Amino acid sequence: MRIFLFLLSFHFLCQGLHAQRTVTFAVGTVSGEVNQTVCVPVSVADFQNLLSMQYTIQWDNRFLEFSGVQDFGLPWLSESNFGTQLAGEGKLTVVWIDNALQGVTRTDGQPIYNLCFKIKGGRGQSAYIGLTQQPTPYEVVNKQEKVLPLNAVSGAIQVK
Repeated sequence: MRIFLFLLSFHFLCQGLHAQRTVTFAVGTVSGEVNQTVCVPVSVADFQNLLSMQYTIQWDNRFLEFSGVQDFGLPWLSESNFGTQLAGEGKLTVVWIDNALQGVTRTDGQPIYNLCFKIKGGRGQSAYIGLTQQPTPYEVVNKQEKVLPLNAVSGAIQVK
C-alpha cells in the first residue's frame, strides 16, 4: 500500500512539474534606416493549450516611434488587444484571451504578431525592444487554469 501511495504521489508531482512549463516570448531583431518603418516579429515557444496572456512591451522611444501591430497569429488577437495609451513613452500593453476557452497551441518559433516602428534616429545603434511587467505584469494561463512562468527574450532594431 505504501508503494502505491508513493507512486501515486510521484505521478501527481510529475504532472504538476509538467504543468509548470515556461512559455517563451521572443522579440526578433531586424535592421532599418532612419525614417524607415520596420516590423519586428514576436515569436513563442512552449505555447501549448494556453487560454490567456498579458504583459507590456517596452522600447527606447528616443529612437523608435510605434506605428502599429499586424499579422496576428492567434485567434481573437487584434489591434484591440494592445493598449497604446503609453506608446509615446515607449510602452505597449498586451492582453489576450482564447474566447473559445479551448486552449491554443502554436509551434515553437511561430510569430504571433509583428510590432511596427518608425526609426527616428540613432544611426549605427541598436534600439532594444523587450517585455516588462510595468504597468501590466506577466501572466500566462493554460487550459488547466494554471499560471505558467514567462521567459522574455529581448530583440532590437539595428539602425543603419
